[in-house]
Amino acid sequence: MVMQLISNVISLLALSVVYEVSYLLPVKHKLASEFIKGLLISLIGIIVMSIPFVLRPGLVFDTRSILIGVTALMYGTIPTVVVVVVASVYRIIQGGVGIYVGLAVIVTSATIGLLWQKFVLKQLPRNRWFNTYLFGLTLHIAMLLCMFLLPTPLGQETLRIISVPILVLYPVGTVVLTMLILRQKERTEAMMQVSEANGRYKSLFFNNHAAILLSDPSNGKIVDANAAASQFYGWPVAKLKEMVISDINTIPRHALKEAISGAIDGIENHFFFQQLTASGHVVDVEVYGGPIKFAGRTLIYSITRDVSERVAAEKALHESESRFRMVVQGAPDAIFIFREKEGRFSFLNQAALRLFGADTEDQLLGTLVMDRIHPSFRKIVQDRMNSKEAPPPSEEIFLKLDGTLVNVEVTAVRIGYQEQKSNLVFVRDITERKKMDESRVEMDVQLRQHQKLEAIGTLAGGVAHEINNPLNGIMNYAQLILDMDEQTQASGQYAEEIIHETERISEIVKSLLQFSRQEKQTHSYAEVTDIIDQTISLIRTIIKKDQIQLIIELEPDLPAIKCRSQQIQQVLMNILINAK
Repeated sequence: MVMQLISNVISLLALSVVYEVSYLLPVKHKLASEFIKGLLISLIGIIVMSIPFVLRPGLVFDTRSILIGVTALMYGTIPTVVVVVVASVYRIIQGGVGIYVGLAVIVTSATIGLLWQKFVLKQLPRNRWFNTYLFGLTLHIAMLLCMFLLPTPLGQETLRIISVPILVLYPVGTVVLTMLILRQKERTEAMMQVSEANGRYKSLFFNNHAAILLSDPSNGKIVDANAAASQFYGWPVAKLKEMVISDINTIPRHALKEAISGAIDGIENHFFFQQLTASGHVVDVEVYGGPIKFAGRTLIYSITRDVSERVAAEKALHESESRFRMVVQGAPDAIFIFREKEGRFSFLNQAALRLFGADTEDQLLGTLVMDRIHPSFRKIVQDRMNSKEAPPPSEEIFLKLDGTLVNVEVTAVRIGYQEQKSNLVFVRDITERKKMDESRVEMDVQLRQHQKLEAIGTLAGGVAHEINNPLNGIMNYAQLILDMDEQTQASGQYAEEIIHETERISEIVKSLLQFSRQEKQTHSYAEVTDIIDQTISLIRTIIKKDQIQLIIELEPDLPAIKCRSQQIQQVLMNILINAK
């Protein structure tokens, strides 16, 4: 019985062939492939079940439990279901007293195998031998328990005969078959991974649009090159394979050797070189390199990209930034940059440091711009920052670090600085200009006062005559009153004339004093009629002297106007004098 079971176990080794054949199947659909695997394993199962150990007619023993258990453990659900169906049908065809035991063994073996694969096999990956033996032992203990489905005397006799060889031989057969398939699976999968890796390597190497070279680090000889490298360097691939790396690199050999050593050791894998092409042009390149195992030896791969345009752009940008900094740092006006989100200084030129009274940039960089603006202007500045339109130049007051006030003229534009929305601010110190403007205003006031004095000098003769006439009248009327012996009605009239002429003198003197008085620097409301009357009272004598008739026509109830009345009076006087 033992020899026959050993022969039966050996026949199971054909199951390992199924694994090899399954990878050669032309079927790409996974479900179809699994189904075909199940049919192939079922064929082996029929062969195994066709050469059983016959204990008595209808009660046979074979290695179907190993076959089905290992199938469930190694191949999964679909092949197992196919095998269970085929084996069950074949066992029913065989018939006999052990038919129910046989079907129970088939189902039990499949169930234990699937459960073991899902819950046990993956949890014990490092103890595969023990795990597999434990699986075989569990599987065949369950098989022996199925013997209780036989009539009691027959079941007991069967267990007495087969228990020892089953528990000794079958778990070992399970281990051998399982480990054999596992080894084949690992080897086949490794070969597939190697094949896939080779395919990926060829695809990445030969179909890559970047120039790729493989070189021997010991002598620098180019081992292989892709089509992109041939197109980039201008030499055919065959010619490149005859060259060494130093033929296309412009750096000294010792520097190139150090770069290769660094790439092999993993110290550095990113380089910038200048390389030669077949046409003799020198090209700026960016190279990524590192070690790669190929054909049993270590080579250096180098992926090269033309960065001439980028290098030229970076050089132009650097030069532009240098010019910008030179211009900005040498500018006479203060220039600074602050980020809109933070509102803090990001850049200041030397003039800005002088404007704020700082010795170094560190005193201002990172501080709030609003701290350097006079409180009365902070809301205006904030509104201007929130506005979407370009703000016009404005006059403001800044604060130095020591609190000193500085009158400035500010112009700001929005820019992108260090990938953030920022403001570029131009500031001109107008403190001296303000002082000059104030001086100019004072000079204008003095000039107008001087002009008034000149006008007063021009009017002096007429005013004197205008005053003398009323005075003579006063004197004459007074004399008449003195000459009268007694008071009459005429004396009252004379007295009224004296009062009238006296008031006239008073108005003339009053107008002259108002005109000569220092002008106020503010606007105030004044009656147009009053301004004209005061002007006429000063100039009437000059007009009459030249026998010119002056007629005044004014609309009644003219409104008051907000003006500098003395300046309006000066204008009217100039117009009248010019007209005369």
